[in-house]
Amino acid sequence: MNPEEFRFAFRALARDGERREINWRSAFTAHIEADPRAATPGECFLSHFQFSDEFRRHLKATGSTAGYTGPTWLEWLIFDIDVAGDIDEALRQARLLAAWLVARFKIEPDDIIIFYSGSKGFHIGLRSSLWGGQPAKEFHKYARQFAEVLAENAGVKIDTGVYARVNLMRAANSRHGKTGRHKVQLTFDELQTLTPAEIFVIAAEPRKGWIPEHTPFSQEAAECWAEVCRLADDDATATTERRASGSKSGKLNPTTRAVLADGSFIGDRHRELFSAAANLGEFSSVEELVFAILTPVGLNSGLTASEVQRQISCGLRHGGRSNGE
Repeated sequence: MNPEEFRFAFRALARDGERREINWRSAFTAHIEADPRAATPGECFLSHFQFSDEFRRHLKATGSTAGYTGPTWLEWLIFDIDVAGDIDEALRQARLLAAWLVARFKIEPDDIIIFYSGSKGFHIGLRSSLWGGQPAKEFHKYARQFAEVLAENAGVKIDTGVYARVNLMRAANSRHGKTGRHKVQLTFDELQTLTPAEIFVIAAEPRKGWIPEHTPFSQEAAECWAEVCRLADDDATATTERRASGSKSGKLNPTTRAVLADGSFIGDRHRELFSAAANLGEFSSVEELVFAILTPVGLNSGLTASEVQRQISCGLRHGGRSNGE
């Protein structure tokens, strides 16, 4: 599939408002540049992902984006950092992620795109040409896992709900309904140096922004993306095979690991709690679940694989949970 075919998207004037088909690049650019033709009196949202004619046919036939299961793509992968009630922590994490991305992939600070969301968080965008991602039916899943891996390595939390296939993202320069502030673009230096109060002043009005001209290709990013795609496909195949065979052997997914490790949620709490419970329900025994949870912890502590297995087995025997004891 050709990325150029994925030029369609949708726009809504409220999260639950009518989805109207648009040309994604034109709308994205108009909102960033504060074009009067894109101005709205209040909130406005654009789809995160982009679509081909298959999506247009679905929207025309059903009148809704719901139920679309076809391929997607995106030009800008957005990391959504949103720390409830703590804008200082959200800013700290946004600074950390932006600096880490620049250093990790050896790109210029101006190669990424940065926004204050208008409320309690920040959006940081990475152009997909960095890794050469191609459209696919499961592209949204690859994008989520890719973003999770990068955010985890950078030591920050992101909202993973934004990677749903037909998810909405607040449009640049639109006004937040609760705060009255606008989603405005920031330079890398502004992100690193301004205080939340100074950012709020900028966000009092729409701000003409800019789109980075070019983002260089990174072989390291491409290899990371390829590995994420492979693992996601392997997991999907394994899940299909387990269901077909009746086996309930499981593997902890990233959402479950985050919930267990931090005791908190990073996106949609209802969905993530459901997802974690469903994932844990795939395990055939307590022993299998214990190994899945504790093995990564043991390996990260510096123990060898054999030492980890031995200590967990001994612990299970001591607790009377192994081999039917």
